[in-house]
Amino acid sequence: MSRAVARSSGGRPSPALLAGLWVAAGASAAVLPALWQGHALVGDGTDLVSLVTPHYDYIARRLSSLELPLWNPYVLTGAPELAGAQWGVLYPLQLLGLPLLGARAWILVSTVIHLALVAAFGARLASRVGTPPGAGQNGGRSDAAGDAQVDGAGHPEAQIGAMLAGLALAGSGFVVSHLGVGHLQLLQALPWILALGSEGLGVLRRLPWAAPRAAGALALVVLAGGPQLLPYGLLAVAPVWFGERWPLGAWARLAATLFAGLALAGPQLLPSLELTADSARAAADAGALASGYGLQPAHALGLVLPGAAARLHPSGWEVDGFVGGAVLVLALLGSRGRGGGALWAGAAVAAVLGAEALVPATSQLPVLSLLRVPGRAVLAVVVPLCLLASRGVATLPGRAAPWALAAAAAAA
Repeated sequence: MSRAVARSSGGRPSPALLAGLWVAAGASAAVLPALWQGHALVGDGTDLVSLVTPHYDYIARRLSSLELPLWNPYVLTGAPELAGAQWGVLYPLQLLGLPLLGARAWILVSTVIHLALVAAFGARLASRVGTPPGAGQNGGRSDAAGDAQVDGAGHPEAQIGAMLAGLALAGSGFVVSHLGVGHLQLLQALPWILALGSEGLGVLRRLPWAAPRAAGALALVVLAGGPQLLPYGLLAVAPVWFGERWPLGAWARLAATLFAGLALAGPQLLPSLELTADSARAAADAGALASGYGLQPAHALGLVLPGAAARLHPSGWEVDGFVGGAVLVLALLGSRGRGGGALWAGAAVAAVLGAEALVPATSQLPVLSLLRVPGRAVLAVVVPLCLLASRGVATLPGRAAPWALAAAAAAA
C-alpha cells in the first residue's frame, strides 16, 4: 500500500483513509458490546457456529503453543488443517490475531478490520479508475504518471466519489448478507481482491512497486481463506483493467504478476488443491451442485431493495447485490467514456455467467465450472456499479456531491 492511500494532495487525508475510518467506527459500535461480553456475532446454524469457530479454536491453541496447525486430529479420523482452504492457517493477520485474542474475539476484531479494509481499498480502486470525460478539473482522465494524481487528488468531487464507492462496497448486500451467515473468509479475502484490482491497474500503467503489491494482494486472497471467491473476484476487477487500451507487453507484465501471486500462496494453495481433488464435491456433478444457486431476473430487485434477495431465494445471501437506488442513479451518470462502457460490460457479462438458466452449460465448461455458486457472480455486478457511481459523483455540481455521499453512507 503506497503513501497515497493515507494522504492525497495538499496533505489532506485520502478518500481511502476516510472511508476506512468511517466504516471502522460504525462496525466497532456494533461489535464492541459483543466483544466486551465475550460473545461472537453469530446466529443459530451459521457457518461461524458449525465450522469457523471450532477450527479457529483449534488453530488458536496450536499457535499459542508455538506449533503450526498442519494437522487436525479432531475432524473425522484426522484431516490436514493446512489443506482446508477456508481456515486461513497461513494468513498473516490471523497468525497474529488468533493466538492473542482467541477465536471468538478474533472473529469480531477481524470483522471490523476487514470491513474497514473493504471500504479503504474500494475507495482506492475508485480513485485509480478515474472520472468520466469532462468531469471536474482534470478533464476526466486520471494521470497515470504518479500515485498522487491517480489516487483522487484531482478535485473534491472525485474524492467524494471514491469515498462513496468504498462505503457502498462495505455496506453492500453481498458483504452484509455473507457476513450474516458466517462467511467470514469471504470478508477477509474481499479487500485484497479490491487491492488486486487497483494494483493490477498500476502494473498495466507501470507504476512503481505496483507489481509486488499486486502479487502480494493475490496471495492474501488465497491465504485469507478466500480461494472460492477468487474466480468471482477476478471477474469483478477485470473490467477495470480492460477500461483502457494496453500494449501486449503490459498484459504480459500483469500475467507474470498474477503467476507470482499464486506462487507466493503456493504453501496454502497446493495442499488445498490436492485435498479438493480427492473430495466428494470433486466427484459430484458440477451442474447438480450449482443448480438452484444462479441469478434470476427477479433478483435485480435486490439491487435497490434491501432484503429482497432473502425473500426471493432460499439462500438469499448468495444472490444479494443490494447497493441502493442512489448508487444506481449515480452509476448511470458515470457511464460516459471508455472506462464506463467497460464497467457496464463487465457487470453484464457477470450477470449472464451467473444466470440460473445457463448453469447446465457453464458448469461443464473449463474455468467457468469454478463458479460453483453462480449467484456469487453478483459480486462482479456490485463492484462495477460502485465504481460507476464514483464516476457519477464527479459529474455532479459541487454542492450536490456531499449529499450523494451522505445518501450512500446512510445506506451503508
